Amino acid sequence: MDLRREIVDTVQRALPSGSRLTRTQWGILAIAAGAGAMLWLGTLVFAGSRSLPAAFGLFLLTYAGVVAAGSLPDEWISRRLDRVLDRWVRDESGGGFYGMVALSVFVGLEVESLFDPEAGLFSGWDFVEGQIVQVLIGFSADSLKNMVMASIWPWPMISRVGLLSAGVFVAACWGAFMLGRAWLPMPDLTKKAGADGSGPEGNVTDDGQ
Repeated sequence: MDLRREIVDTVQRALPSGSRLTRTQWGILAIAAGAGAMLWLGTLVFAGSRSLPAAFGLFLLTYAGVVAAGSLPDEWISRRLDRVLDRWVRDESGGGFYGMVALSVFVGLEVESLFDPEAGLFSGWDFVEGQIVQVLIGFSADSLKNMVMASIWPWPMISRVGLLSAGVFVAACWGAFMLGRAWLPMPDLTKKAGADGSGPEGNVTDDGQ
């Protein structure tokens, strides 16, 4: 077997397989993720990470990532996705919209903390010290703060950009979310009693399946 074929076979074996998404649905997700990446990264330079276009782009990226991961039967992905959904997205109604926005806000805050020039990835020894402290105490103070801020995302957003602009952002996210529910298989977003993401009750399923 030639080297090129062997590399291709190795990569295919390493990647999760058996996605429930069709080629058309993968195309929709790719368009959503690409548009999200362009909005997020494209506005970082000119308007900063807290701008609404950047926030909407990150929402599209997060939403596409959750749907793509939820379509894969791979056990490693399913367990970790369940833990994310249980923490952020699942609720009694199974809607999950508020939590999906909160998750995208949290991701943005974490990335912002990671590249913070004073304490982030490129701050040298300060970053190493922070990681050591995080391992010793079992949690990150920055992540805890980011989690709280993400959980109450409407209020900081309204105070930053005003009620009207925040309403436009929510409407755009809601429209993308509902279009996704209509065209794509969604993970189960209904909170289950005692679900911890590790048992059968935490498995990710399509709506109606």
